[in-house]
Amino acid sequence: MTRNVNLSQWTEKYRAKTLDELVVSSRIKEIGYKIIESGQLQNLLLVGGHGVGKTSFAEILIDSLDVHALTAKTRGMDDIRSLYEINSITSVLGSKYIAFIDEADMLLAAVQKEMLKSLEGYKTGIQASILIANDVSRIHEGIRSRTIEIDFEIRDYEKIEVGKLMLERVLFILDSQDVSYSEKWVVNMVKGFYESKGYDIRNFINELQSKVNRHNVL
Repeated sequence: MTRNVNLSQWTEKYRAKTLDELVVSSRIKEIGYKIIESGQLQNLLLVGGHGVGKTSFAEILIDSLDVHALTAKTRGMDDIRSLYEINSITSVLGSKYIAFIDEADMLLAAVQKEMLKSLEGYKTGIQASILIANDVSRIHEGIRSRTIEIDFEIRDYEKIEVGKLMLERVLFILDSQDVSYSEKWVVNMVKGFYESKGYDIRNFINELQSKVNRHNVL
């Protein structure tokens, strides 16, 4: 799955391309490794707050399994219906297709209800769906029962692990950009950020980049 990358933005330039690079807990990575190892993708519902790695995780699975991800133009009824209209003959003769729907929790209840048969493979060549949601409470119970739900929220016992990964990734980015910095200052910044704002690494990297001056000094 390719993206148009603005190299001036560190969040895109250094977006994780592998599970090893992804700043998520070993619990989440292990799920990803098992899916890739199996070579099979089932309906997934990735849930959690902003910037915790849901979309990157999905893109890594898509690239690793060599499937074609189809997305809807909008979250409206007609576009969601069209997304699942690819027929089974096309899928068998050609590529493997999956549906990829970001911010699925923003779909209207009627649209979500319409999706239920499609998630079971009824009259569609879409082999699986990856749905991403920030607020799982807004997802129809029928969809939740037809998907494997993966919760990206950091659990208490994972905070130290993810904090270390976050620091390692930030230092890697700074070194790759040839930025001059005090490691102690960066450590304190990372600690202060995730204690006050959580583990939104995308937000943190944006904030970090904004603090680098024109002399490439942090």
